[in-house]
Parts: sequence; structure tokens; C-alpha cells
Amino acid sequence: SSSKNMMTTFDIYLKNRLVNGGNEDTSKIFARGRMLSLYCGWGELKYMGSALVERYSLDVQGEMLNIVCMDKGKEMAREEKDKTYPNTTDYDIVLMKALEYGLYPCITKTNTKVSRVQHNLTDYRFIASLAKLNNFAFFVIFNPTLKRWELHFEPPQNIIQKDIYKYTYSGNNSLVLSFNPQVSGSVYRDTTIT
Repeated sequence: SSSKNMMTTFDIYLKNRLVNGGNEDTSKIFARGRMLSLYCGWGELKYMGSALVERYSLDVQGEMLNIVCMDKGKEMAREEKDKTYPNTTDYDIVLMKALEYGLYPCITKTNTKVSRVQHNLTDYRFIASLAKLNNFAFFVIFNPTLKRWELHFEPPQNIIQKDIYKYTYSGNNSLVLSFNPQVSGSVYRDTTIT
């Protein structure tokens, strides 16, 4: 079983104070809840994924931008709940939760009807616990082809590994000197863009 983290951090080092010199105010560009997409590559850029801005900071010199992003699953992790689900399948519970949060369900059916109790758990943690019980993977991801947020609850062998986050930046007066993303606790080092 696996569950992907819903938070990532981008550290971007800029030359010529990219965000302050643009047409749009930094606070609007990186407003909370705004979706960012990340593309990387040489020549042809490859889509890496999407995330929603949670917060950002820009150092005093305007050369280091730190962006903290989360996927749409963050809404599921806000409130602990107490609820009983009598004589139902885990599939039915997860389907109900996906629709409640406006997520497209990419879920595998489970056939056994049982009673489940959600006690002092957020919906995110509750679904993660159901995934563990079923030996399923659970995560929320943006599908750029279909332009929708999806909730995945399925056996790991059914999942085609896709890149998770995407950030797009373009500007006339600046050059990104390096990019140091941190996703799910892993740091990808020595990524330099020239």
C-alpha cells in the first residue's frame, strides 16, 4: 500500500528579480489556492504535474522564491470527523468522499460489505487507512490531459507512474538559475536551469 504526500516545496533561485519585475503582482501570481504547473527539460519541456499554492516567500534581495504547494486532497485533511458507515463497501465510502470533494473517482471496486468507523480522523487519513486495509494505493492528482483532479484508490499494479507537480515560469527580464524541489520528503538535488 502507498499514500502520496500532498505537499511539496519549490525553491527557485532567480536572476534579475523575476517576480518583482513582471506585469503581475507577486501576491496575485502566487495567491493561495492558485494552481501552478511545473515543466522541466531542455528544448522540449516535459509536464511534471500540478499543485495549488498554499503559501510563498521571497527573500529580501528578490533572488530566492520559496513556494509551498499542496494537491486538492488538502481539503480532505482539514477536519477530523466521527462517522459510522454500516454495512457498506470501502468502494462506496471512497466514491462518496471523492464526489463530496469534487474529485473524479479513479477507484477499484471492493465487494465485501462491512461496517467502518471513522473516529477522530480526517477524510484523507480515513481513506488512507482503507487503502492500507485493501493493499491499495491512495492519492489525489491533477490529470492535465483531462483537466481534472482525480482521487485514486486502487491496487498499485494498476497505477501508471506519472510525474506529480508542475510549475511554469516565463519572463523577459529574468533567468532561473537553479531549481530545488522537495516532494514527499525527497529532495532532487543539482537541478540547474541555464
